[in-house]
Amino acid sequence: DYSSTDLAGKEVVFTVKINSVKRAPKLTDELAAEISNNEYKTAEAYNNYIKEDLEKTKKENQHNQELNDLVALAYQNATVNDYPQEMIDYQLEQVTSYYKSYADQYGMEYADFLKQQVGMTEEEFVKQMTETVKQSLGQEMVLRAIAETEGVEISDEKFQEKASEYAAQMGSTDVDAFISQYGKSTIMASILQDEAVKILEKNAVVKNADGTLANVCNDPVQAEALAAGPLQVFHKKNCNCEVTEHYISKISEEET
Repeated sequence: DYSSTDLAGKEVVFTVKINSVKRAPKLTDELAAEISNNEYKTAEAYNNYIKEDLEKTKKENQHNQELNDLVALAYQNATVNDYPQEMIDYQLEQVTSYYKSYADQYGMEYADFLKQQVGMTEEEFVKQMTETVKQSLGQEMVLRAIAETEGVEISDEKFQEKASEYAAQMGSTDVDAFISQYGKSTIMASILQDEAVKILEKNAVVKNADGTLANVCNDPVQAEALAAGPLQVFHKKNCNCEVTEHYISKISEEET
């Protein structure tokens, strides 16, 4: 399966020289204070911080995966009549330019670079990326349809708040420059998509692998009511996520 046909299937021997072996020092109170800039005075306190941080990261990653699964389910159950060709062409051009720039950095022809790095011809690559772009674009269209159907409106104050949040995420402190760079319409589209995801999350019931309710719906009474109603189920990894048919029907072909 190796990408280079000249080397594929051949035996190879690697000679490795180990220059040194280092072991992490034992965590002491002094070391904990040093590496945390005196924020944690003891090894126990520092260990507790690391544990809490890892648990927080794991929960955030799980939550993000659940949201991604909700959006994917909504898209799978929606009918998108057509995709704006200009948007597909634009995104394909962006992807192609990205890979061509890498090919230039390696001093390779674009076709050779694709063959070696992704194992595809240009035609195969364009075909696969077109489907990927359509899925991404389709999910955006479905989220916009949900926001429009639910009558989501973004006030000027909300726009500025979210723009500031997006700018901070991108490492920018100049919100006006950020808005000017990306454009108000692009930022507004992102805000509407975020609001649509919140709607999906609010009306979803996520179950753990053992069948117990996960804490996704913020209202436990609503979560129990939703769990008892007519739901559509999908399975992905260890998460069984259920979305009410109410929101699936709202993104049918008439709205998309």
